[in-house]
Amino acid sequence: MLKINNLTVTVESKVILENFSLEIQDNTKIFLTGANGAGKSTLAQVIIGNPAYSVKSGQILWSKISLQSLTPQERSIMGIFVSFQNPISIPGISVLAFLKEIIIANKVLGDSPSSKQIIQKVQSAMDIIGLEKSFLTRDFNVGFSGGEKKKMELLQLLVLRPKLVILDEIEAGLDKDFMARFIHILKENFVNQNVQMIIITHNSEFIKALELPIISI
Repeated sequence: MLKINNLTVTVESKVILENFSLEIQDNTKIFLTGANGAGKSTLAQVIIGNPAYSVKSGQILWSKISLQSLTPQERSIMGIFVSFQNPISIPGISVLAFLKEIIIANKVLGDSPSSKQIIQKVQSAMDIIGLEKSFLTRDFNVGFSGGEKKKMELLQLLVLRPKLVILDEIEAGLDKDFMARFIHILKENFVNQNVQMIIITHNSEFIKALELPIISI
């Protein structure tokens, strides 16, 4: 269970969330909606432990464990994944090198996976999305279109297979041709699987396609 009690969060001394509470049961999937500036993205970043967001009061519990004292990496290793609304670029680090690091750090393939195992894992995820192998040698997100950056978020999600998935407007930037495939990927790999999922979106078509309960903040 994800349990948030009376959470107050500030960014640069500005209160974004105030006394916010939410409970999401195991295996539950929801849409989180609300006006711009309501605190949806703030909530996602606080759950993953972004230090730019200051928790002034309240508590975040996941699987009965308090998250506040844990680093973002520790939260990721526990099985928490938050996609970036605006994914960053990393010059000098290839897509494959980046994915190799997160696979090893999160022990996706155990303690000492071989290069062959890592490449097979990555290629399997790329095949699901329909990404060409040439992406692996490109610098991570450098020169990528908005849609390609969102596909990189989806690629990480498929590689890591987390237990708590938080997607922050991940569909924004995807073209119409890929949208149907994207919805199918989410349904087959996450919506119909044993995971918790929070999808932050304003997209009514996306909401209609997945038919999940809606919580507004």
